[in-house]
Amino acid sequence: TEIGILAGLEHPNIARFLDAGIAPSGLRYLVMEYVDGVPCNEYCKELKDDRQRLRLFLQICAGVSYANRSLVVHRDLKPGNILVTTDGTVKLLDFGVAKVLSSIQTPQDQTVGIRGFTPDYASPEQILGESTTTATDVYSLGVLLCELLGGHRPRNISTLPTAEAVAVAQTEITDVPLAGDLALIARKALRRDPTLRYESASALARDIDRYLSGLPVEARAPSWRYRASKFVSRNKYPVAATVAVLLALVGGLGYVQLQKQQIEIERDRAENVARFLKDLFAAADPERNQGARLSSKDLLDLGATRIRSVSDLKVRLALLDTMGEAYFNLGLYEKSESLYAELIAAKPDPSRLAHALAVTAEAQANRGRHKEAEENSARAVAMSAGLDHGQRAQILQRRCNQMYQSAKFAPAIQACQAADTEAADSTLNAADRASIATSLGTALMEATQYKEAEAAFVDALRLARSDSAETLNSATADALSRLAGLHYRQGHFAQAEKAFREAVEFKRKLYPDGHLDLARTLNNLANTLATNSRMEEAIPIYKDAHTMYRKALGEESSDLASSLSNLAVAYSVAGRMEEAEQLTAQVVDMQARTIGEGKLPHISSQMKYGSILLERGKAVQALPLLEQAMAAAAKLDPAPKIQTGYVRILLAQSLIETGGKPDRALTLGNEAEQMLRPILKPGHWMLQQCDIVRGGALVRNGRREEGKKL
Repeated sequence: TEIGILAGLEHPNIARFLDAGIAPSGLRYLVMEYVDGVPCNEYCKELKDDRQRLRLFLQICAGVSYANRSLVVHRDLKPGNILVTTDGTVKLLDFGVAKVLSSIQTPQDQTVGIRGFTPDYASPEQILGESTTTATDVYSLGVLLCELLGGHRPRNISTLPTAEAVAVAQTEITDVPLAGDLALIARKALRRDPTLRYESASALARDIDRYLSGLPVEARAPSWRYRASKFVSRNKYPVAATVAVLLALVGGLGYVQLQKQQIEIERDRAENVARFLKDLFAAADPERNQGARLSSKDLLDLGATRIRSVSDLKVRLALLDTMGEAYFNLGLYEKSESLYAELIAAKPDPSRLAHALAVTAEAQANRGRHKEAEENSARAVAMSAGLDHGQRAQILQRRCNQMYQSAKFAPAIQACQAADTEAADSTLNAADRASIATSLGTALMEATQYKEAEAAFVDALRLARSDSAETLNSATADALSRLAGLHYRQGHFAQAEKAFREAVEFKRKLYPDGHLDLARTLNNLANTLATNSRMEEAIPIYKDAHTMYRKALGEESSDLASSLSNLAVAYSVAGRMEEAEQLTAQVVDMQARTIGEGKLPHISSQMKYGSILLERGKAVQALPLLEQAMAAAAKLDPAPKIQTGYVRILLAQSLIETGGKPDRALTLGNEAEQMLRPILKPGHWMLQQCDIVRGGALVRNGRREEGKKL
């Protein structure tokens, strides 16, 4: 019911909804948590500056975002419904009150559909009687932002006749009482078309947070000058060494021993590279940078925005290739794909084009775009027929990686075996050949051919540690990590821990300042410890990994979200349920922004969040979340059997605990059992949980003896 959903809202910035009903007199009533505070607009008048007001506004956004995630829309956000306590805590009142009141009926009064909103703060769709969504609350937040910072609302229509009020509501707001980036943020929140506003309250909050941090805001159209000025203003420490890395990558383009007739051409190329690097050196100026150091991602982002200023096509293509592969190695597949798309469109020579297509295919496979990945990968292999053995070997290796990402294990193994054959006739060094062997081992492992996979990983380590390979190289680290993962898959946890620790030690030497690859290995080591209930050992290792993820990829990335999700599970098992719930909610939001809603990692996180909510007795909140997850999983092609089965177990449990439809709960439980029984070993915990839920559903359906047996 509406009352049940609202009663389940538990957030520090939302006043708790306790009860609702009908008094003997026939009046509808609500029972709310008592809040001793003042309206937010009055409280803001006493604050010293706009930064304090914005931090208060972020609390408002946090409460709205939490409720919207639970499928509750406020519809009447205004200062009178947002109180601030003496300690500065925001408390939002009256969430969904109009909707709750409309759901409470007396036998004599069957009217429904009470509409409650305040015109000056209402969205155009509310005033026009159109459907409302979470975008409705985003609009009201935009009005509040103007009032709290600028002192007045961008429009006042409550005193206008209805026809005039409707006309004003249909007009795009351009004049807001704010300036600069804040004005752009407010105007985006106040767009007439809901689809053009921020997609959520959390997205609006994210842009406010970017403003407070001196970062470019999403509301402003991207431009190099704007983003560079923002970047320079917040990074004030010399990073010339980092810039020198990029210079080393491209310097060879113009400074080689050239034939006499090429000198003039190469001089022009060198000037193009110098112009390209000019702004990067400016960002690293010691007089400007007196604080943070540029990360690899920061440097790549700066370079990517300037790459089109390079007029020489050959130089530009080389830079696109270098940066595209660097983005790929950081796990930033969408950005890698974007740069390679530009390179492919320029129709470079066959060698570079085949390489670009192969990397693009692997990036697309990592993002779940398997049909496009397959097409680009096949095209790359076809083009590689005329290339030398080494180039063809590496393109076939990427074909292998793309295929096992697409769960096509047999052709993946064939591609890697073909790559190994090509590599044997090539001049590739031992480290490159070790990398191919590692890909082969991974494909075999994904195909559950564990014995053959182990042999491939051992061969990779032999090659990586041979005399022709350097003592410290990433090929050794990769092979160690994959071998550890194989041990983990087989349940050989002691061997897995030993191999992961060896890989971590090796990578700390290889990357003394930290690295994305080291972060991933730390995460896997922590997973191994957590699997063996060594939570207090695992938790600090997760946090160490998170520091490196943030350094390499920023505050938001799919890698970080995945590892945070693992930490949330560790918190859960350790009995730290409140921390687990808060962190999982953060992960669900982060993955929606980074990977996208409806993708498998986001669905899995929704399921984890739903499971934790159930464990905390919050089945009402879990129910809509799990409905979303099940619907999204059904749209995946192919639909993942484990996830589609397990989400049914959780959803059935939610229905049982909320007193929902017991017949549907039983149907879901039976469907889960049919999906999972053929692919899980007898006695698996998931099957046991399925039987418990099915038994509970049978009891709820009046079939007590059958239920008790299960």
